[in-house]
Amino acid sequence: MPVRTAQIAPTTSLIFLCSLPALILSAACLLPYLNKAFTIDDPFFLLMAQQTRKAPLHPMALDICWSEDTDCGPIAHNMPGNILMSYYLLPIANRADPEWLAHLMQIMALWCGIAATVSLAFRFGFGTFAACAAGLLVAAAPPVLAMASTAMPDILAMTLGVIGIERLVAWKEGGRVFNGVVSALALGLAPMARPHLVFLWPIAALLLGDDPRIFDVWSWIALPKRRWIPLIAAALVSVAVLALTHEPGSGLRPTYIYLSHKNAPHNLLSYLTYWILAMPLGLAWIVLRNRLWLSPIGLCLPVIWKVRIHPGHRVWTNLFAVVGALVLIDVLLWSFQSRDQWRIACALWLLIPLAGEQLLCAELSPPE
Repeated sequence: MPVRTAQIAPTTSLIFLCSLPALILSAACLLPYLNKAFTIDDPFFLLMAQQTRKAPLHPMALDICWSEDTDCGPIAHNMPGNILMSYYLLPIANRADPEWLAHLMQIMALWCGIAATVSLAFRFGFGTFAACAAGLLVAAAPPVLAMASTAMPDILAMTLGVIGIERLVAWKEGGRVFNGVVSALALGLAPMARPHLVFLWPIAALLLGDDPRIFDVWSWIALPKRRWIPLIAAALVSVAVLALTHEPGSGLRPTYIYLSHKNAPHNLLSYLTYWILAMPLGLAWIVLRNRLWLSPIGLCLPVIWKVRIHPGHRVWTNLFAVVGALVLIDVLLWSFQSRDQWRIACALWLLIPLAGEQLLCAELSPPE
């Protein structure tokens, strides 16, 4: 695996050069489909953008009949906590042919996310090769390419999250007001695109510290108070946006149809499987860490599940899920044993989708 050195502040030209392979790759994959039709969920956010033109502070003040719903109802009940995309799509909301412009805006957001990832790799202490590889991993990830060809807020949320953390690290290192403001805005607005990114705030707090001992309260108290300003400001930004745009049933929470306890096992299975089949983590980790023993264990456990516990369950799905779980456990153990706050932060970052699906069930919006 790449060797980390001292953190460096990369120049704009260095970031661009190391981002260029990923930018070219993403352009080659996405530009040929620039004028493709919208997916089933894209009109949802376009309707919100059109509503925002009429009432800038009420993007969710409309009713909709959607998908398999038997009754029509407020859009906030179907897609709460995702208002930021309505503002991002505002320039194209009333165009007769918005497809190619919406997709172009997504590609631009992805490019910003790639550049921020490359810069963050430098700030975490990696060299040019590892930073370039980080950008390529983002550009080549199948879920990233899939969501970048839609008008949904996932790419925007990802980009804001990476920019927020990257600028936060820059703020910690240099203390420039500009970096603190950008970090606060990015981290504050990211949950407005996808609510589960509120879990990025504890990771940001970890990176602001100087000690990897998470539960050492005195080490946090001893930090300069000024260092916490961007994170406090990010929380205030989120609260302000929620207060200004609040509609009954909306807020910083996931869609209600995904909160049922019946979805929890499926969500967990999908989350663990993605690290092997969709995300470039599991197989690369097994090889680079010389953890080939994960595979036979992963092969045995699903077979036991199939034969003795649940004869009708899908063996291969359980196989990949178990291997994914073992990889994540190994990542967490390796990170915490290293006592390196950068590694710990990155490992915890991997758990945000799981936390978002399984734990974010409370509405965090202002009272009606």
